[in-house]
Amino acid sequence: MGRMFKELGVLQSDEVICTSPADFTTGFAGGQAAIRTKEMLNKALGRVLFIDEAYGLNPQRSPSAAIMQEVVDQIVQSLTDERFKGKLVVVVAGYADDIEALMRANAGLASRFGTTIHFPDFKGEDAAEALRRLLRSDRMGCLELSPSAAAALPRMAEDLAATHGFANGRSVNEWANGVFAAVADR
Repeated sequence: MGRMFKELGVLQSDEVICTSPADFTTGFAGGQAAIRTKEMLNKALGRVLFIDEAYGLNPQRSPSAAIMQEVVDQIVQSLTDERFKGKLVVVVAGYADDIEALMRANAGLASRFGTTIHFPDFKGEDAAEALRRLLRSDRMGCLELSPSAAAALPRMAEDLAATHGFANGRSVNEWANGVFAAVADR
């Protein structure tokens, strides 16, 4: 994602800074979360700031509503500030309904995110291909499936994708980690 924005000339760097809602807080209200949020945005200048499970920023979902409201308000304010405007890409990721609720947390938030990209849930074949790629990656030690495992993979992937709570890439990553751990134990 970062490489694409750099090659398009949108950003100076291809670096993606991956964060979660917890990275924007200090645990204290009274301006501390706003300061921390601005620090995160400063760190991301010229880069992609990726906020995973961003719906956790929604004050209505958080026991720390005042703190999360500070974060959301600071994001809204900063994204129109000349220091930040057009100088970073902020991606909020999460489940569609939850992100829509987050966008209602501040009247100006939705307008700061002009593009929505919906990624459909993986089908079994998508999960199988993602697992194959992960296992072949350097991170997993370039593992190849045995012929019997490769034959069983499509059905196992279909079953995984049909599971309640299936979380697409996260579930496939957990599956890959389990395969890697099983191979390492041999």
